Amino acid sequence: MMLAAFYGKESKKIFNLTHVREILISTFSQRQFSVPLIIGLLLAYAGEMGQPTFHTDSYFEIWYRDNFLDYWTGYGRYLSKLIMLALDRVYPPTFLLLIAVMTLACVGVLLAALWSVSGKARPILVIILCTFPFFFETFSYAPGRYVPLAIGFGVLSVITDGMVGLICALGAVFIYQSSLYFALVVALVWAAIDVLRGCAWSECVRRIVIPKVGLIVIATGIDNIVLRLVDAFLSPIALVHYRLISSLYELRYALAAHGRAMLSFFLERGVFLFPYWTKLVAVFGILTIVTAVVRSSLTFGNRLFVLVVLAALPFAAHGATLCLADPNPFLFERVLLGYAAVYAGIFAIALACPLSHRVRSTVIFLFATAAAGFVYQANVWHEYLRLKNMADMDMARAISDRLKADPQYHSGGPLVVVGSVTPADYLPYRAFHPKEGVIQNTNINSAYALQWSSDRFLMFFVSFRWPTAEEIATAKRNAMGRGPWPASDSVFIRDGVMTIVLSRPSTRP
Repeated sequence: MMLAAFYGKESKKIFNLTHVREILISTFSQRQFSVPLIIGLLLAYAGEMGQPTFHTDSYFEIWYRDNFLDYWTGYGRYLSKLIMLALDRVYPPTFLLLIAVMTLACVGVLLAALWSVSGKARPILVIILCTFPFFFETFSYAPGRYVPLAIGFGVLSVITDGMVGLICALGAVFIYQSSLYFALVVALVWAAIDVLRGCAWSECVRRIVIPKVGLIVIATGIDNIVLRLVDAFLSPIALVHYRLISSLYELRYALAAHGRAMLSFFLERGVFLFPYWTKLVAVFGILTIVTAVVRSSLTFGNRLFVLVVLAALPFAAHGATLCLADPNPFLFERVLLGYAAVYAGIFAIALACPLSHRVRSTVIFLFATAAAGFVYQANVWHEYLRLKNMADMDMARAISDRLKADPQYHSGGPLVVVGSVTPADYLPYRAFHPKEGVIQNTNINSAYALQWSSDRFLMFFVSFRWPTAEEIATAKRNAMGRGPWPASDSVFIRDGVMTIVLSRPSTRP
């Protein structure tokens, strides 16, 4: 009865926490929903559950970031940091991923209820959400596996009212700010579906768009105020402030960057983990919606509203970055999580349109195929990271053996890595050459390819400390004339500094 009420056309879809619990219990108890969902998620994540393949940054979190005043706090993710401290910086990989996927599944169930998606389409929508490629990089960082919790809070802020909604919105923003952009997309899709089902566009603006967008703006404003207050008293943690658009030139530049990113989401070829054909499924969904809306018997205002909302979904996914003079640092999937809601929302809006049985079946089939594609890509992602980590770990083991064989070796000394390199011992570095598109993929580097992460795997084999500026200068000076790894003289200890030469140091000052 509860689900029937929420899937009904006349329901106002304002939930309380009791409704949320009943919807989740009722939905997961239905075998026609739970069986395909469990099969899909097991196919996607069983490999990762059995053999975790964390990104090496998780080790950095465990070892170095052991206080409250670090960059995680500096970005305003206070609730995330409290969770880390509560777990005492212990990140059980399988447990965290399991909780993250379960949280996304619960979010998907609530979205299906909110968006009136039922029948065979419901598990498809949830699988799309749980396996969407933009979550893969997020899941590769141990603290990033809290992001689904932030998304859950964001969705709860949209589907509830009053103080509960505001508290949930703040919970989302204090875990991971861009989760609110996901919630904004959810609200717009909700409004479009209600209009397609007979509600006047003006009523949806009054009842959904204005209060929900207003709530997100208020939560964002509170977050900004708190950040500034923290910055005023705790400036040593080096908060990052990004410049807002202040000229017509910057506005044109920013809009062009956002426009290219939006087009790349739907049309760019050769992007790692997001096959072109799955992008075209979303394009097909958009064309289906536009055709159905133009041919429908809806009033002109309702038709225009649905089309405007459809065009606005990518902008909602970009959120506050639309105001930045240089949005490029944010145009990658770890931040643009709202695109998962865009993709699922296109599916839901298409199902709400007046379609013939054949077209509706085609929509369901194509998005089911995309869901299967995402499940496959989850396994590609897992295998890629497994082999990447094997290459990095084997190299760390070989380097540590050389260091420990040096007569001058002693535990706890300073270690300096000079230069960078990408090991080519295993398949990924020969087979995968992901295109750095407008929406970037950043989960492809070896730990040794970047200076800030080059010592991550070594911490498992060698006890060392971070070097001082003087020790770094000494190591670089001693590295001159040495061959790069794996040359016999590329690993050495001199002047008390353990030095690893990955590439020839520059002769320039």
